[in-house]
Parts: sequence; C-alpha cells; structure tokens
Amino acid sequence: MSRIGLIINTQSGPQGTGQTAARLARAAEAHLIPVARTRCPEEIDDALRSFARAGVAVLAVHGGDGTVDAVLTRLRTRGIFTQEPVLALIPGGTTNMTHADVGLRHTPGRALDHVAAACLDGLPEARVRLRRPVRVTRSDAEEPFYGFFVAGAAIPRVIRRVRERLHSRGLTGRAGSAIALAWSIMRLLRGNVARDPVLHPDAVGYAVDGGPWHETQAVVFLATTLERLILGLRPAPPRGRLGVGALTFPYARLAWRLPGFLRGRGAGDLGADIGRAAVETLHLRLASAYTVDGELFDPPADGAVTLTAAPPARFLVL
Repeated sequence: MSRIGLIINTQSGPQGTGQTAARLARAAEAHLIPVARTRCPEEIDDALRSFARAGVAVLAVHGGDGTVDAVLTRLRTRGIFTQEPVLALIPGGTTNMTHADVGLRHTPGRALDHVAAACLDGLPEARVRLRRPVRVTRSDAEEPFYGFFVAGAAIPRVIRRVRERLHSRGLTGRAGSAIALAWSIMRLLRGNVARDPVLHPDAVGYAVDGGPWHETQAVVFLATTLERLILGLRPAPPRGRLGVGALTFPYARLAWRLPGFLRGRGAGDLGADIGRAAVETLHLRLASAYTVDGELFDPPADGAVTLTAAPPARFLVL
C-alpha cells in the first residue's frame, strides 16, 4: 500500500463539522492511517515533517480551499518532502471550489475508504490528475503563496457580502454560491453598476507574459488554473496555463453575452469589455482587496501582485 497520511483542519468549515472530523479520524484509525489535527499554519509544518519521515506518498486533506492552499504553500516553500505527495482532497470547509475540480466526490468517511482501497496495491496512476497551482508573489513578501483561484475588483466585496448575509445563516456550499451568483448577475444587468456599493468597477493595471501594461476599470478580474469553478462555471478556461477573465466597464449587451461567457463559450480578447486569455504570467496593480480561494488580502502599498502558473500538483480523483 502507498503510505497515506491525513490532515484534518479542526478550524475549517461551518459549525457542526467537529463530529464529521471525529468520524473521519476513526475511519483513518481503522485503516491504520496516521492523522494530524491542525489549527493553524504552523501546525501544518509539524504534520508535514512527521509524514515525510514516515514516507507518506498520498496526503489526504480534510478542509476547505484555504486549507488546501496552506498545505500546498508549505509543501512548495518548506522543502520538507523529497518528492511532493499526491493530494487527496476531502471537502470540509465553507468553500470547496478546488475540491469540485480535483477532489473526492464522496462523504468524508467514504472518501477515505476509497483512498485506502485505491492505494492498497500502490498509487493508481490512472486516477491521478494534474493541476498547475497559481503562484502568488507580492512585492512586499519574501515567500510566495499558492492557490488555484485569484480575483480582484468586485469579487472580494461579493465574498464579504456572502459571509455577512448567507454564511451567517448557514447557507454555504452550492446553495450559497447559487444565490450569490444570481444576486450578482441581477445587479449587473440593472445597468447601474457604476454606483453599486458592491459591484462598482475598480482600477486594475495588468500585463501578460511580459507584454505592455494596460489600465482598465474592472468589475470582475480573475485568474485560475482550475477547469471548473463554482457551479461548474468556466469563464476562463486555463488550457493548461493560467486562465484569465475580465468584465470591464462600460460593457454592452451583457444579458446576451454573459451566459455563454460563464460557460467558456464565445469570443472576446482580454481587454475587451468581456474577455479572456490563457497565459503563463500575469502582473497586476490592484487598488483594492483581492482573494485567493476565498481568503481576502489587501494589496501591497504599490499594488503589485504577480501570478504565475506553477509546476503541476498531483491529485487523486476517485
């Protein structure tokens, strides 16, 4: 059997997940899988060192998108493993967008059962999927951060509104995402977006793959290496690179064009009012907050953030 380890983020997800985590830990014990319960990023370092010493080749992670990012960032920046383990993502957070693309599609206990069974005779290479993480580099930070979805302009404000109005009422997951998307589209179509307190455009400067700088007023500006986002949307197909999509102001005929764009259909070069591109590197100058997989960050003082499609991570998809 390929050696398996399990990280459980005890602080991840809505209330009531403690019982799920306890059941998952009991399932791990039945399969003789070592478990590390973590509450903060520093404890992830200790867990990874322990698993590296034990020769873990498949690392199961129970938590949300932020937990996945924290684990991957430490795998990429700490040099703990000689060979980076395959990740098996078990949904357990408030947002699980990465899991929907390259995660396990079962309840936590059953997901771990499937991982143990699949790895009984070694790693099932046919079930391993590759995704290139987004390497996020700030002008004021020595170390990069890794994630899979980065967005600026109105999206961080939408996330704050969702947390205030929906997550506080227990509306998380697909239900919360569907409500937030419908609410945002309705307000975009009203035609008064310039004065909207949440969806108003922000100044964004960008350059792709060493090209010239462009300045725009963006309502949405996002970059991702995932093939599918929330609810299966594909506004910026990465095509093995870094997919970049933008809605800039002013825009025209949005009601006709937006549905196809959200599904990855329709033309539109980056720089048009609705546009997309697949690139290796994206340099940004941001005037307001940005998000990495649901976590919110203020930009550096000069607004400079660079996104790069990093070497692939491996995911066990069952």
